[in-house]
Amino acid sequence: MKILLRKVEGANVALVKQDELSIPEILPTRYDLFQYRGGFSWGYKGSGVKNLGYAIAARMLEDEADISVTAMNLVENILSNLDGEREHTLSHATLKDAILQA
Repeated sequence: MKILLRKVEGANVALVKQDELSIPEILPTRYDLFQYRGGFSWGYKGSGVKNLGYAIAARMLEDEADISVTAMNLVENILSNLDGEREHTLSHATLKDAILQA
């Protein structure tokens, strides 16, 4: 799995690609886990980045109970440190490393 962080007409978009042969699909916002009506962001520690962290964590963990902890690890260890003006591709290994950092 890869997360593709892209800019389209000035808007930040997050896509998920399950494997090399799959077509990327939009990463859904998880309003049930993090109530924020704005979009996704990266490169700072605000609500848009947390929104992205929760969406990625939910996609990675599916039914796990610790989505909140995982989301905040993603925010602290990778998402907030990215260049907010650039596009990024995050591999599954990169995401797992960010989750495991204490």
